[in-house]
Amino acid sequence: EIRTAMEDGFKRLMLPSLQREWRRKLKERAEDEAFDTFGRNLKKKLLSPPLRLHPEWGSDAQRPTTAIIGVDPAFRTGCKCALISLTGQVLSTKTIFPHSPDGLVAAQRGLTEMLEEAMLVFGGADMGEEPPCKRLRTATGSTAWDCRVVCSIGNGTASRETEAWLRKQFADQKGLGYAIVDEAGASVYSASPLAAAELPDLDVCLRGAVSIARRLLDPLAELVKIDPRSIGVGLYQHDVDQKRLAEELRGAAMSCVNSVGVDLNTASPALLEHVAGLNGRLARSILKHREEKGG
Repeated sequence: EIRTAMEDGFKRLMLPSLQREWRRKLKERAEDEAFDTFGRNLKKKLLSPPLRLHPEWGSDAQRPTTAIIGVDPAFRTGCKCALISLTGQVLSTKTIFPHSPDGLVAAQRGLTEMLEEAMLVFGGADMGEEPPCKRLRTATGSTAWDCRVVCSIGNGTASRETEAWLRKQFADQKGLGYAIVDEAGASVYSASPLAAAELPDLDVCLRGAVSIARRLLDPLAELVKIDPRSIGVGLYQHDVDQKRLAEELRGAAMSCVNSVGVDLNTASPALLEHVAGLNGRLARSILKHREEKGG
């Protein structure tokens, strides 16, 4: 009877308790590894080199970049395009339909107009000064520029088709380039209150194109505006502790910002909030002082 009681107690009480304890320990160990993986993936995204460090497109290149055109590709609703300066300022926006037979000619014309504006609007060209970009003719009759405009293409729907179309448009022109960027979280940013405050005059769809352009310009400054859980840092994020996940990812973002540093004269409030010792209130105070005194 004693042996029977011991076997019953082990099978009914001790064994389930030990199984639950080891399962909990293994789950905690797996979550720790998952958080480390999510943090490493986030740091890799945030610390992507900005455009100014590109060997051919950066500030030290022989033919520097003067503007970026962000392209949010789509089939039915058209490709949303946004032209921004090297400071992130939005200069113009346009929606083109390069994948529709009826809109192909208009798309080519719209892209040409945006490229012309990108080449000529800088350096006070509208005030009668000499523009920094001059249109040249090569020996073969193709068009060349003495500076560069880069297109930043989102990697979502119709990305490859848009890339092929742009490559065809750029075939006979020099001084133009393109890059594919990760557009994860662009729609989340477009509908956020922060985007509405930064770009109040733009449609939600066009805000995504601006975000895509800025991701090529400075990935860190743009991606810190988005909830890290929305920019694709790993699978099965919803299976772990959400509170700890948010804390871990915010810590990883702050680590990236503090390791790189920020410029107080140009940094956005979202970027300043990730500086150690600063919160939202202090960031807004810095922004207000910068606006009043000039930065």
